[in-house]
Amino acid sequence: MILIADSGSTKTDWAIIEGESHSITQTLGFNPMLQSSDFIKNEIGENQALQDIAGHITTIYYYGASCSSDERIKKVKDALKANFTNAVQIEIHHDIDAAVYATCENKAGVSCILGTGSNCVFYNGKTIQSFTSALGYILGDEASGAYFGIQLAKDFINQKMPQAMHHHFRELGFEKNQIFKAVYEKENPNRFLASLTKKVANFKDLEYTQNLLYKGFEDFIHTHVLAIESAAQYPIHFVGSIAFHFKDILEKALKANGLTLGNIVTKPIENLIKHHS
Repeated sequence: MILIADSGSTKTDWAIIEGESHSITQTLGFNPMLQSSDFIKNEIGENQALQDIAGHITTIYYYGASCSSDERIKKVKDALKANFTNAVQIEIHHDIDAAVYATCENKAGVSCILGTGSNCVFYNGKTIQSFTSALGYILGDEASGAYFGIQLAKDFINQKMPQAMHHHFRELGFEKNQIFKAVYEKENPNRFLASLTKKVANFKDLEYTQNLLYKGFEDFIHTHVLAIESAAQYPIHFVGSIAFHFKDILEKALKANGLTLGNIVTKPIENLIKHHS
């Protein structure tokens, strides 16, 4: 039995594959830059669907956020070993690899992540090449949910967002002290910040929101996409909820920079199943 995982910082999709059939379950997302191996192990252990088949899993393909160093890869692998004790093959890959397999379809192109975090690479049809570094939600993650969430949090606290949007956040229970605690005291502040961005979908047509999103997409494009000299010659593909929900503004920013929008995939897991089959 094969297990495939596509894990971002907010959620993880797990595909359980047996023969020609498969099922999908979901857990919290994992980021070994911010979480311990024990935390990941325990969260996996809370999922009944995974525990029911744990002893039958022999092969695992895991694609995860921040899985780019030996130390972080070991954290994830130890957590998987603790839950799936009969697995004889465990492969840990970065989540940008999953984005490439999900969007490029074995053709050359630029593949990007715009979800809780962000990233961008070039795929030449055979190998994946990085031209910039993903620096995380404090130093980077341009145009990610966390990136926009930081600006939204500041504008909410300083009352610089439109009144209707400010009132909406108030109705949802947000206030200054709660935001401070979520960002400075609790675990996974990037996940909290990204959750703020999801709340603006109903206000997408406001000039404030349009400007906020466009500026963020421009920042991402100039920092990452245009670092690839030949980017204009290839489609620019995306995975992630930010790209999906704000596609029209993203495409506008791409066109303004001479770039062409390619595929947008919200959930790479189905494409990963095809890739590994």
